[in-house]
Amino acid sequence: MTDERGPLGGPTDQETEALPLPRDVTLDTSGDAAPSSTRSTESVPGTEPTVPTESAEPTESAEPTESAEPMEQAGPGWATAPVAGAASSWGAPPPASPSESPSESPGEQRRRGGPGAALLAALIGGLVGAVIAAGVFVVTKDDKTTTKTITRTVTVDRNSSVIAKPQDIQGILAKVEPGVVSIQVGTATGIGNRVRDTAAGSGFVISPDGFVVTNYHVVEGADRLQVTFSDGTKKTAQVVGTSRGNDLAVIKVDGKDLPTVTLGDADTLKVGDDVIAIGNALALDGGPTVTKGIVSALHRQVDEGTGVVIDDLVQTDAAINPGNSGGPLVNSSGEVVGINTLTSDPSQAQNIGFAISISHAKSIIESLRQAKAQAFLGVGTITMTAPIAREQDLGVKEGALVRNVTVGSPADHAGIQAGDVITSVDGKAMKTSEDVQNAVRAHKPGDTVTVELVRGGTKTVVKAELGSRPADS
Repeated sequence: MTDERGPLGGPTDQETEALPLPRDVTLDTSGDAAPSSTRSTESVPGTEPTVPTESAEPTESAEPTESAEPMEQAGPGWATAPVAGAASSWGAPPPASPSESPSESPGEQRRRGGPGAALLAALIGGLVGAVIAAGVFVVTKDDKTTTKTITRTVTVDRNSSVIAKPQDIQGILAKVEPGVVSIQVGTATGIGNRVRDTAAGSGFVISPDGFVVTNYHVVEGADRLQVTFSDGTKKTAQVVGTSRGNDLAVIKVDGKDLPTVTLGDADTLKVGDDVIAIGNALALDGGPTVTKGIVSALHRQVDEGTGVVIDDLVQTDAAINPGNSGGPLVNSSGEVVGINTLTSDPSQAQNIGFAISISHAKSIIESLRQAKAQAFLGVGTITMTAPIAREQDLGVKEGALVRNVTVGSPADHAGIQAGDVITSVDGKAMKTSEDVQNAVRAHKPGDTVTVELVRGGTKTVVKAELGSRPADS
């Protein structure tokens, strides 16, 4: 995300006015239906071509039935994956533009056309799906003599994470669960600033001496943190480091030889891989909640509605509920591949949750753990897409679009502005907002970087001396 929650720096109250986020940037879960074509039974494997006889009388064409119109669906709103008990929610995507088809209310949504049209559509869909799945395509030539069959072999990569049997989940849990913790968050309230438990989240232990990873929004504003292990052991924790822009935090409990999880490689994930989400859902007693699903999409970029855009998210349909925030998303080998952080508003969409890619998070976690100062540029960016390029008429098709610049930041001093498109840093092409994050993260405070950008169709090169990331960014 390269909102300034990332290594690029976080927005402050004094930042410049953010560039409006185009509608196309917001994750849209409604797919465009591909144009369908009606094929005769001559193209269906196993049927013989029909040869007309001389005596056959032409039949009158039936009147066409009214075609079924696609139903308009509202885009999803986002809610935190969240912390149980926390009253936080993510903003819904911008409304559809006037140029788009008007949406219908759930009660008004309906399919048009008679039962015959629906049945025909179902039959056509079934046939097309079966043929494509089999990788076999049949072509018939109605010349009364020839039927030509063409077979194509399609190579498909196997999924890297597969849970073959239900009992495999027990094996995964035996490996991971001891290192998963629930986190009780206490804040000072009322007379005398008495600290009370106000929220709950999840986390996982990454070192035997007690370093724990969770979400920033779990520990934000906490006056007390209590960590509970799977065996019931409770320990007080202290915040070591946080990154608001990446929604990551590292906390520490005292201990030695504590059970830990194994961090995997999210870059090896494929859509369709089996995954398991583990966490303190709804802060229920009796241990963590476990849900199973698949990887629905990779490298998602989501605006959480607070001016922060999170990059490189793993989308999953494994249920992520309040209290799951900060818990692990694991593969079939019992390795952590994501950190559960966001879920969709159930009134807008179902089975859409997001986890921060562990491959994206590893270097950030290590910096937080060592309390190292992180380099800071001070820009919030989003990845350029074709729709953004068309809508904004930016004169460039690839790069990282600057949404905001933190006032007084290195980027501000260098003259970078909202609306600029960063195309390279130190001579290396920047194709995504994450590329910019990684380029800045590779440096230390005090380093000077050369940034090439496009502004109003004109290329410009600026130099910026990187600063240190503010504690609240």
